[in-house]
Amino acid sequence: MKVSVIVPVYNGELYLDACLNSLLRQTLDEYEIICVDDGSSDRSLEILEKYQKLFSEKLRVLSQENRGAWRARETGIQVAQGTYVGFCDCDDTVSADMLEIMYGRAVQTKADMVVCAYDRISGKKRGRKQPEMTVFGGCTYRLPEKRDILPVVNTGLWNKLIRRKILSRHITFEKPPRVAEDMMFLLSIYPFVKRISFVKKPLYQYYIRSASSFSHVSQWELSMHRKQMEQVRDYVLASGGPSWPDIISQFAMIHFGLSLILRLDFKSVDQKQILQDTTDWLDKNFPGWKRNPYLKLSYVLRRHHYLWKPAVVRMVFQRGLVTPFIRMYRLVSEKLGVEIKW
Repeated sequence: MKVSVIVPVYNGELYLDACLNSLLRQTLDEYEIICVDDGSSDRSLEILEKYQKLFSEKLRVLSQENRGAWRARETGIQVAQGTYVGFCDCDDTVSADMLEIMYGRAVQTKADMVVCAYDRISGKKRGRKQPEMTVFGGCTYRLPEKRDILPVVNTGLWNKLIRRKILSRHITFEKPPRVAEDMMFLLSIYPFVKRISFVKKPLYQYYIRSASSFSHVSQWELSMHRKQMEQVRDYVLASGGPSWPDIISQFAMIHFGLSLILRLDFKSVDQKQILQDTTDWLDKNFPGWKRNPYLKLSYVLRRHHYLWKPAVVRMVFQRGLVTPFIRMYRLVSEKLGVEIKW
């Protein structure tokens, strides 16, 4: 088997047909689709079983009680037979030649990970299409020598093909994170990736749903996820050595300094205290976040202008402007009806 594609499914009945049909029309031979229903309460499992009967030689369905996307992916990884493994969210679609192109690139370049560009599709009628991750063209890089590219790589698992033996070395948690899980998963395997290759053609269609559909994070969850990020830090440093702190601190600052903060319900928490706690936590556990070389203005302008948004976030934190920044973000997000990615 060349490629296994794992699809975690939770209450995806509205989008499953489009997703599965796009995966079933792939031009690559010798690939499998592993769908893991994560205790859906809608018709998702019924739809999956219908497809399994029709395409039993290509598609397998596994079912588990609701344990989250992380556990669903682990379940799929355990039974995957492909040399490489990819992921697809159940509410997205892929181009018919996605697996053929990405697998071909992996073989050609002997890459441990292949990353393709994708179309971010938004708007009320899903008519607004924005290609992303095209900045690297068709380049191939060696790691860890060129690890400075990693802050620019999107942290979703869904536009990547990863060698299965490397994928199986991801960090494990007694209770996996519910948000920022893709970032923690991906960061934990980067030290084992020796070569990463890119495909400039957008091959994945990532649909932006309504901003109201994004899950909120409680103050208790935020505290738990911080501890998990500390575990990821220790795991990466133990696996990759002392060359990784700047990468780790950049990931921590973006996801915990802003992304998770934006998901808090500020009506029920002390906003000022949360922001102070966040700054204290970053100072203590990721002390390089303020001096991160990948977010310096000179670096962003000279090397990777795609990092301008996280660079702005760091500046906002350093100058104590987080509260008005969050208010502005929420106003813009509500007007546009989408969650802005940082």
